[in-house]
Amino acid sequence: MAKGNRLPEHRVLVIGAGIGGLTAASALARFGVQVDLVERRAALGGHAVRFACKATDRCVKCGACLVTEAIAAATSDPRIRIHAGSRVGEFRRTAQRFEFTIERSEEAVPGGGRSSKAGRDATPPAADAVVLAAGFDVFDPKDKAYGHGVFPNVVTLLELEHELRRQGALNRPS
Repeated sequence: MAKGNRLPEHRVLVIGAGIGGLTAASALARFGVQVDLVERRAALGGHAVRFACKATDRCVKCGACLVTEAIAAATSDPRIRIHAGSRVGEFRRTAQRFEFTIERSEEAVPGGGRSSKAGRDATPPAADAVVLAAGFDVFDPKDKAYGHGVFPNVVTLLELEHELRRQGALNRPS
């Protein structure tokens, strides 16, 4: 490693801005690496941003607050360039680096708003490494034997988390 625990002028492309991508981007930035963080959705945090805190009178280390902290760390670090509402377009490996384009339909701006910029970056960037933190698809309970959508008290974990976050308490849907 270079002097002072800093990597020499490296750039990394991180695809996905859920808790994994945010954490990777911040860790790399702490070592002085320039990061392009690409997220297809307009909002950062992935599925974890929908989780609710389980604390009552003290922290129970449920992890729900970690995504908020990770978003704050990534958005405040000048070494992390966030491309929300975007995707990696053309991508190719050269002899030394990865060249890519970023296609965006909208871009996050400070304060949580969005700009109306569309199109591609003028100069395609290049990265020394790529981190793929693309997340997962949510389980679809429809047409399964569990009774979701048939019985009112059968809910998915994400539906339960959403209600807990919205209401601050759990109530049986029926």
